[in-house]
Amino acid sequence: MKRINRQIEKQYEIARQMAVNEMIRLARKVLKEHSHLDEFVIAMGSCFFTTKNISSSGCGNGIVDLREQYMKEDYSYSSKLTFKYFKPLDDFLGEWNDVFKLTGEGIRFRAEGEIITDW
Repeated sequence: MKRINRQIEKQYEIARQMAVNEMIRLARKVLKEHSHLDEFVIAMGSCFFTTKNISSSGCGNGIVDLREQYMKEDYSYSSKLTFKYFKPLDDFLGEWNDVFKLTGEGIRFRAEGEIITDW
């Protein structure tokens, strides 16, 4: 039993690293194609982009979430994509975040350069 558990854990870690790499690739694609965005930040179960200029975010604080929360007429909450170009990343996270806890990584990065994990 221990052997099979180790094998499953190893395969899970391989798949998880593949998912992290894909998430980074998709976020960097957004950053490269939309120069007003500065960083992609992932921590404590959430993720968002930051802007180079606070006023360019449209919300005044320099943070752009993948999804905007809003209250429906029946007072329940829902969300929608903030921008259409977030869709591939949002779809990927929707599919794999629960499985691999991708938004629990605690990383940030820009379109180019190192991935910062100690901040």
